[in-house]
Amino acid sequence: MALTNMSTLGPEGVGMAIASPTLRVMVGKAGLPSFRIPPPASFVQQQKSVDQQQAASATFTIQYQNAGQTNYFGDVCVGFPTEVQGAFTYAANILASLINSPVPIKINACWANMGTSGILGHSGARTFYRDFTGALQSGTLYPVALANMLYGSDLNSTTEEIVIAYNAQFTSWYFGTDGVCPGTKIDFVQVVTHEIIHGLGFAGSMSVSGGIGSWGLSGYPTIYDRFTENASGQKLITFSSGSAALYNELVGGNVYFNGPHANAGNGGSRVKLYAPNPWAVGSSYAHLDESFNGTANAMMTYSINYGEAIHNPGPVTMGILADDGWSTLSSPTVTASDGTYTDKALVSWDSVSGASYYRVYRASTAGGAKSALNGWIAATSYDDTTATPGVIYYYSARAAEDSSGSRASLYSPENSGWRALSAPTVTASDGPYTDRVLVTASTVTGASYFGFYRATTAGGAKTALSGWTTATS
Repeated sequence: MALTNMSTLGPEGVGMAIASPTLRVMVGKAGLPSFRIPPPASFVQQQKSVDQQQAASATFTIQYQNAGQTNYFGDVCVGFPTEVQGAFTYAANILASLINSPVPIKINACWANMGTSGILGHSGARTFYRDFTGALQSGTLYPVALANMLYGSDLNSTTEEIVIAYNAQFTSWYFGTDGVCPGTKIDFVQVVTHEIIHGLGFAGSMSVSGGIGSWGLSGYPTIYDRFTENASGQKLITFSSGSAALYNELVGGNVYFNGPHANAGNGGSRVKLYAPNPWAVGSSYAHLDESFNGTANAMMTYSINYGEAIHNPGPVTMGILADDGWSTLSSPTVTASDGTYTDKALVSWDSVSGASYYRVYRASTAGGAKSALNGWIAATSYDDTTATPGVIYYYSARAAEDSSGSRASLYSPENSGWRALSAPTVTASDGPYTDRVLVTASTVTGASYFGFYRATTAGGAKTALSGWTTATS
């Protein structure tokens, strides 16, 4: 693939743009029994009434191309049908419920003639970045949507992160979102979800031409490439790029993705990838092996069958995205004490599945700038002893897999809390005055006003003697 450097090395790293599309999803088989997998629970919760709704943890913005426009990969668009757009949004929202990103993900969507009815669509990341602040591995290319998430802001400005085209010459689409795809149709929601996942990072740099296998974009592997190996466990990027040896591995039927999250989703075993002979351009290496058909992980095989409606990527695919660097952790729910303690504000949170470490943040105004109060800790509470008594703060937290903050969740919703003022020390005069008793209070950190009370017996009912006053006597 031809590449163009798009930025110089700095906090934002180096950006590289792909010159051609790489990944396809093909028309599968007809006449098979219907196979359906419902969307994940996180997505179902989002579809409930507003008062019960769980907020999406990522945002997709879809830019539909008009007739006559040409996308970055050279597809000439014929106009995106309006009746298709609801299913597209539905599919994007499935993924928005599963991954975390503080940066909106822009998709350029094209409806185009592809010269054949055998292809359902193709996609790719618009740009790759390496060596930016937040990258998990140096000298490694990350698709821009993932790079943005790790960096924490948009590296490519208004340019789209993912480019996708769907085949206008394939006419047996099912555009419903109910998962009840007829046996004579192919489910568009599944196809859209499949192609977005490629753009998020289910993609490598391996290629084959004339009996030679190659890897790398301008000499650098993608993060996906870092996890692929042969049957013996030898990393594919240890083979020379431009060699017959690498070619033999890529078409040998024994290519695996070996990452801890993907393996966990596969019952602890390495994940076998699609590696047929001959090499299938746009399909080989970037899809799961055919053995995953008919399972919960079937979405990312190279073809989609008629009557199939899989609306959940499955644990293996989500594991691959997590190994690439995507955070899939939920945010914790935070509560903070409201004046319960004079020496602290107690911040507590629930544990998050898959997380072992947490970090607490404080803002002085609702939605204001957040400051970290601690490092990553293996606890579910934190004592904020630096809180100024009487001042209301807004607390949030994030969850992470390890003490370095890897694959951290988004910030939790804020919860306000405060540290109580200490009680002043009071002294009262013992008979020196004939016209009064002089009552004096000590100053208290954080306090500007004082109220004075009197009781006729020790511990008895108190009666206010004054309103709130700035005086201490």
